[in-house]
This record gives sequence, C-alpha cells and structure tokens, in this order.
Amino acid sequence: MVAPDAELSKLTLDPNTANKHLILSNDLRSMMYSGQEQRYPNNPERFVSHPQILCTKRFPCGRSFWDVETVGDWWGVGIAYGNIQKIGRNSDLRNTAKAWCLYLCFSNLSAFHNAQRTHLLTHPSISRIRVKLNYDTGTVSFFQVTDTVTHLHTFKTRFAGHVYPAFCCENNSGLKLLN
Repeated sequence: MVAPDAELSKLTLDPNTANKHLILSNDLRSMMYSGQEQRYPNNPERFVSHPQILCTKRFPCGRSFWDVETVGDWWGVGIAYGNIQKIGRNSDLRNTAKAWCLYLCFSNLSAFHNAQRTHLLTHPSISRIRVKLNYDTGTVSFFQVTDTVTHLHTFKTRFAGHVYPAFCCENNSGLKLLN
C-alpha cells in the first residue's frame, strides 16, 4: 500500500508550535490533551486558539508517509502550511485552506479542508492512521492500519509551499508518532 519510492519519515513534534493544552513527551514523539495549560514560553509560532501542533520536518517535494497511533475519541491528523494562522477561526485545521486533515470527534470520522467536511465513518474503531503524501502530484491520503491497510480518504490539490505534518488532540485524547 506504500509506493516503493515513498520515504518513511521519522517525525518530531515541534514544541514551538504546541498549544499550551498539549502535553508533549520528552522525546517529542507523542502528545496528550490536558485541560490545564502547560507553562510553555510565548512564541509567535505557537497555536493559541486550538490544541494543535506541527512537526519540525517540512516537505517541499517528493513522496513520504508516516504512521500515527491514536488514543481517545477526539483527534485530528493531517498536513498544513507552516504559515497557517496560529490564532482565530482560520487556525483550526478543519476551517482553513492551509490544511488538510482527518478528524475524529466522538465516533464520527470526517475529512476536512477549508471548512468543507466529507463524512467518512460513524462509530469507527481506529487506533492507527497512515498518512501518505505525494507532494509532486498534490495528493495526501489517509489509511486505517490494522492487519490490513484500508483507504479512508484522499485530497487532491496543488501545493504552493512547504507542508508540515499537523495534529490536534482534545478531550483527553492523544497521538503517538510511530515511525
């Protein structure tokens, strides 16, 4: 299910972009939502309005993929431009033209881009997501990984700048990077 020339990407969460409601692991490979704000220093790159984070690695071209383990029932996995707004409605991965994401909210799985929602599943049991990015052809695809790999959704676009893996956790949910 992975193209032979796709690169498995080892990702690290960027603490400079982490919303203060996200608790990051020491190795910067996992995060959990907390109702209590963390004491992160102010940073203009930090998400303020939504519990989101970007990775340090950016993709300006090529093919890559990564896997994410999910915990809980309120999370988002996707990609975003580095210049996504960090405060306000347009900083939400679901409501901006600068992000493409898969979003689980209380057993409803949907794909979002620019406030456009595509409903995918109700009552899904998903614990592992694979994201495949082909920057050159303008596609980002999402898969459920179990004993098999099941396609969930693909966005087709023309990227106009570097994109970063992007994540969101709410309501005591969490995510862990597996690669």
